[in-house]
Amino acid sequence: MKQVPHFPQAILPDDIDKWYFIEDKLKNIMHLYDFREIRTANIQPKSLYEKYFDVAGEYGRYTANDMLITLSDKDDLCLRPDGTISILNSAISKMAVSVPQKVFYMSEMYRRERETYRQFYQIGATILGSTNIISDVEMIHLSKRLLTSLGITDFSIEINSCGDACCNKKYLNALRDYILSNDELCPVCRELCEKSPQYIFKCTTPQCHNIAKMAPIPLDYLCVQCLNNFNDIKRLLSNLGTEFQIKPSLFIPFQNNTQFVFNISVADNADKDNSQKITIISGGRYDQLATDVTGNTLPAVGMTLDVDRLTQTMQSKGLYSEKNKDFSVCICTASKNMELLIVQIAQEIHNENINTVICYDNIAVDQINTIAQKRKCSVTLLFIENLIREGKVMLVTYDQNQNVIHQDKITISGIIENIIRIKKSTGK
Repeated sequence: MKQVPHFPQAILPDDIDKWYFIEDKLKNIMHLYDFREIRTANIQPKSLYEKYFDVAGEYGRYTANDMLITLSDKDDLCLRPDGTISILNSAISKMAVSVPQKVFYMSEMYRRERETYRQFYQIGATILGSTNIISDVEMIHLSKRLLTSLGITDFSIEINSCGDACCNKKYLNALRDYILSNDELCPVCRELCEKSPQYIFKCTTPQCHNIAKMAPIPLDYLCVQCLNNFNDIKRLLSNLGTEFQIKPSLFIPFQNNTQFVFNISVADNADKDNSQKITIISGGRYDQLATDVTGNTLPAVGMTLDVDRLTQTMQSKGLYSEKNKDFSVCICTASKNMELLIVQIAQEIHNENINTVICYDNIAVDQINTIAQKRKCSVTLLFIENLIREGKVMLVTYDQNQNVIHQDKITISGIIENIIRIKKSTGK
């Protein structure tokens, strides 16, 4: 029986405030570090990603055909699967980078994973045109500040160096030779060894886990220059009081990292022993990737944040604060033929930049407070036919806990004046 693909779910109105909370915080931090926003196209050239989307993952080897969501068999088009490569392919990367360019993005990405069409949200930052280790360290400090601004403080930082292209080639050859010398290697790791020997660090079989413990590490294959670069970064981080751990097996798929790489993880609250960690941010230097994509020698360092994992972490840690509702006015009627008056009054309220919640259907008088309280309105205007004949409406005000604190009949001509006065008294 053919398996039905799973499709992405919408972010519903009840959840969107959580996303606004994260986006507003992160935008403020990005601007603090002088990063400017870039928005790349959702539709990208498929051929741009085919070379890089051939990696080993949790369930084995993935190729571009497995992962990319293509628009048709004839066109070289796919939905954007990655933010870093799309930035490098954008116009800004084709500029003469005489001065480093600092950009960030907040975008949806699209990938196919087995029988699932996945839409996920990614926030990333990139510095193009700088080889100075200050830019490497800035990426870690930017990442730290992003998390702490959201109330996440129990994170850990892991770093490593892949060395330059020559160092990395020597290391991968040594790793491949070591892996193939072990007869107990699982069939998947043996199959993937030629293309992705680092897959062994992700393999969950007991025998490969034990083999990985004794595997060569990239730090042993660094040339003098690469080793000095890594030592300088460690020294700078230590002098700045940034705690970190060296993880020799750390690498990041898709980015062809050179030199410095890092991960920032938090404890998985679902794990009772707190031994499992969730990686929220990954980053590092990818000069070679930038050069390959742009066709120019271009140093680049960046980070990516998995927003889906971030929101799950914040939810599990109870870090979402209840959003203070903006001052708003609920407009209701218990009588017929009030449409013109309701629309006119709503327009006058909007002219004062005040939000309205309009009840489109007639409601019972005893239900008006229930509706206003559910929508967290500060004021209710109730239009009743016998009051309208007197040139009046009912005005109800609520405190911060949505309890009724005042109810009065006011003139229609005095609606705006009374609402402005109440709004000023609430401080909203």
